[in-house]
Amino acid sequence: MIKKRRILLGSVISVSVVAVSLLAAARILDPPLPDPALADRDGLFRWLLTRELAEEPHDVQLTLVRRLETELHLGVDWVSTSEQLSPQGRDLLWRNFETLLKPWFVDKVDRYFALAKEERSAYLDYSLQTTTLCRQLHQVCHAGDQTGDARSGESGLRFVSTLLDRVDRWKSSAKPAMRERMSRFVRDAQVRWMSTHDLTGETLQTRRELIGDVDEESAEDLDWWQTVDELNGPGREQFRDNLVALIEPWFLDKMEGYYALEAHQRMPYLDAMLELVERYRGQNAAGRSPTAGSGDSEALLQTLLARISQWKASADAAQRQRINRFLLDLFLRKTARQSRS
Repeated sequence: MIKKRRILLGSVISVSVVAVSLLAAARILDPPLPDPALADRDGLFRWLLTRELAEEPHDVQLTLVRRLETELHLGVDWVSTSEQLSPQGRDLLWRNFETLLKPWFVDKVDRYFALAKEERSAYLDYSLQTTTLCRQLHQVCHAGDQTGDARSGESGLRFVSTLLDRVDRWKSSAKPAMRERMSRFVRDAQVRWMSTHDLTGETLQTRRELIGDVDEESAEDLDWWQTVDELNGPGREQFRDNLVALIEPWFLDKMEGYYALEAHQRMPYLDAMLELVERYRGQNAAGRSPTAGSGDSEALLQTLLARISQWKASADAAQRQRINRFLLDLFLRKTARQSRS
């Protein structure tokens, strides 16, 4: 009986030793994830590459995305990182990054409006630089993917455009006060970006991708110009130069949109276009546009007419006919509106 008890006790001890050894080996081979707030870069990437962050609580997501932003600004060797990732690893990294976008944006909005007014420009610069750095992460996650390869050369503009699409969805489910703060943050960021970055050398395609966002935001909320009104010096001049650079894609997009409509839809479309121009001119007359005080309140109109002449000169016969017809319809609609007023 005693012998059997010894055998049983020995077996229990042996099993316990094996279990402890296995646990110890597991901790050595796969140690527990560090506190997100205290994790070094390797620890941060272990979170991003081993966990589904959509399942983590909001405070963990927020801590991780703040840490990730800091590491992005310190500099990450994404080429080396990409070489070490499997396709499954890239997929998980991108899913986690997408999960972190919303808490990052909401946190940006909250922090922005908690700052003193004189501190906000620097904060916007830092946030905008983050979006540019995120493009590199996008390229890593889509390396070797056919769709990703096609987009891997995208500029920071396109990533911002993608982010704005997401923001529109987030705003739709946000409470009214937060929705307004999101819109104001986007508006201020757009104006800041256009006053500090030179778009005049960008391709037509890149400018077309941007104009949709700027045009939509300015048409939706003309308080956009309140932020423009505060610009001065080089920032105001850069904003004006960029606005001129966006005239061409704006006009071409409007023209293509016009011809894509059914006949009964075209007059309301021209009305909306003319109303936007009139509202801009109203801002100009009030001294609240980048061309106000420049000595020529029709500066942008004259620039547009000069650009149109250039486009017509370089276009084929069919395109010239489309431009001429669009301008004629626009002129006739404007005349009709004026006769009713």
